[in-house]
Amino acid sequence: DESLALWGALVDENPQDPQSLVGRVQACIAAGKPTDAEKDAAALLQLAPDDTVYQYYAQVTRGETPAQQPAELMRPLFDGMAEFYDMHMVRSLKYQLPKQVGDKILARHPDKKINVLDLGCGTGLLGVCLGRLDGALIGVDLSMKMVEQAARHNVYDRFHTVNLHDALRETPAGLYQVIAALDVFIYAGDLTEAIPNAFRVLAADGVLIFSCETAPESGPDLVLQPAGRYAHKLSHIQSLCKAAGFDTVEVEDTVLRYENHLPVQGFVVTAHKPA
Repeated sequence: DESLALWGALVDENPQDPQSLVGRVQACIAAGKPTDAEKDAAALLQLAPDDTVYQYYAQVTRGETPAQQPAELMRPLFDGMAEFYDMHMVRSLKYQLPKQVGDKILARHPDKKINVLDLGCGTGLLGVCLGRLDGALIGVDLSMKMVEQAARHNVYDRFHTVNLHDALRETPAGLYQVIAALDVFIYAGDLTEAIPNAFRVLAADGVLIFSCETAPESGPDLVLQPAGRYAHKLSHIQSLCKAAGFDTVEVEDTVLRYENHLPVQGFVVTAHKPA
């Protein structure tokens, strides 16, 4: 309420100030009242009709669910978090997915003779857990600052600073034994193209391992939450995996991390491509 009052006063003072308008839009979204900012988002679009972030906010404040978040919104967010991301995620939010999934990958491939594509690699937490591979470990992340942190571990062979949807779409078929997407599909949104593309990029007998936040089964397939992250309906994800061609789809319910000392419920999917 204090935040909304502050941004409201700033907008009243200068109704054409983009920073103030964006601030009130973000505050309304965080408060779970996005439609209250519909006029602000419309005003932003009038100022810059081609701005992808303003277009995104316009959709959200109209009560719509955008298919994905624009890179221009996510990149500065994670650039700003890069230096303290590891400490914040692991110590404060008790984030354990990289260790859990790293152990699962190494149990399946103890000789480490594999190529791994780490989508949304961030600061390289999965790479640290895997160590050097007798193959290639490729990291994909929008944030150059995050990639710079990941490079310090000296376990990745190459990085691509692109949107994961574009990375999957443009990668040749059959290259990787493992594709991992940990805590990144929560920002990627609609996965109707990403999962089939991951299937194509995997080699025979390969696995796609990814996490999602849980959306209620009684609601839509994709939910944009007040925190700005997407939640996915498990049955929809299972259907996408089966339709893409995966023969087994294992699901493990888990606590992804903690937020405000409360567990964030999600699930980890391990989808296997037939040999």
